[in-house]
Amino acid sequence: MVKRNHNGISGTRKALIGLGVAFLVMFLLAALNQEQIRLVFRRIFPTSNVVTLALELSGADARFGVVLTNGSYFQETLQLVGAPWYLDYSFNVRDIPSGAAKALKVRSDRRAPAPEIQAAARARPGSYWLIGNEPNNPGQDNVEPDAYAETLHYYVTTLKEADPSAKIAAPEILNFDATCTGCPGYPSGREWLEGLRRAYRERYEEEPPVDVWSIHTYDLDWEQLPQGDYGAQTKEILAFRKYLDAIPGQQGKPMWLTEFSVIWAYGDIRWEASDKGLLAYPVGELKEEHLKEYLGAMIGWLRANAEPLRLEHWFLFASHPYQETWAAAPGGMALVEGTGSAAHLTELGRLYKALARSEETNK
Repeated sequence: MVKRNHNGISGTRKALIGLGVAFLVMFLLAALNQEQIRLVFRRIFPTSNVVTLALELSGADARFGVVLTNGSYFQETLQLVGAPWYLDYSFNVRDIPSGAAKALKVRSDRRAPAPEIQAAARARPGSYWLIGNEPNNPGQDNVEPDAYAETLHYYVTTLKEADPSAKIAAPEILNFDATCTGCPGYPSGREWLEGLRRAYRERYEEEPPVDVWSIHTYDLDWEQLPQGDYGAQTKEILAFRKYLDAIPGQQGKPMWLTEFSVIWAYGDIRWEASDKGLLAYPVGELKEEHLKEYLGAMIGWLRANAEPLRLEHWFLFASHPYQETWAAAPGGMALVEGTGSAAHLTELGRLYKALARSEETNK
C-alpha cells in the first residue's frame, strides 16, 4: 500500500491558493485606475505616505501655477496640467504631492483658529501663506482696510511664532487701478492698499510686514465682450510694481500674480431674474480661439517681463469649469474636464502645459 504524503498535498494546496490570490489581486489592480488604487491604500493605511503621488514635472517652468477649483482627484489634475505650483483656497497640508509646491491660503473675512494654522505651519516650514481673497471686492472677502490690518497682524504673529521661516503674501487685491465697466463698482486696489498701509502704520508703527506682494488681475469690462484684454491686465501689474517701488523698503520686493484669467468669454450676456436674483446667461458660443490668443499673449508678456518686475509666480484660474454664483453656467477658462479616469486636458489645458515647457519659457 502506497502511503499518501498529506503534508505535501497540504503544501501544494496552500501554494495553489496563494498563487490564485496573487493573480486575483493583480487582476483587480489592473482594473483600477491610479486614483482608485490610491483610495484603496488610503483605506488600508490612512496615515501612510504611500497614497501621495510623486508628480513627474521635470521640464516645467517653476513660475507656472494653477488654481484648483475641484478638489476631487486633485493629484491627478496636477499631473495632467503639469504646473509645479498650485493653490486651492485652503491651508490643508495633507497629501501635497512630491514634486509640487502649494501656496497655503487663509481668508481675511474670518480668522482661521491659531492651533490649526500653527499645526500646518510646523508641518510645512517655509511655506508661503496668502492672506485673504480680494478684500476690496464686495463679492469676495469684502474687508475694510483697518479690519484687514488687524487680521494681517494676527496671521503674521501667529504663523511666525510656529514657523519663523513662514512667508507672508498679501494683500490679494483685485486689480490695482482698474475696477469694472458696466457693473456697480468696487474700491480700486490702489485706494484700498493706501488705506491698509495707513491703518497698519497707525496701529503697529511699521509698513505691513509682507514678504511677497500679491494681486489678481482680470479684465472686467462688461460692455466689451468677450472679456480677455490682456493689455488691460498687464497694465495693472505694471502700476502695482511702480507703486511698490516708491515705498521705502519695498523696492524690488517680489510680486506674485495669484489669479489671472478671463471671467466671461462669450460674445454676449443675458440677465434673467431667478429665485437667486439676477443670473447671467451665455449668449452664443464660448470663444475658444479668443481664449487661446489671450493665454498665449499673456504668458508671452509674463515671461518677458517677470525678471525686471520681480514677478516670481503666476497662477491661472481655473483648473476646472467654474460657475460663478451670479451665472447660470461657467463662462471662463478651464484646463481640465472630467475627474478620475475620465479627466482630460482641454485645448487650453494642452496650451498651458506646452507653454510651461516651451524653450522660451525656460530661458
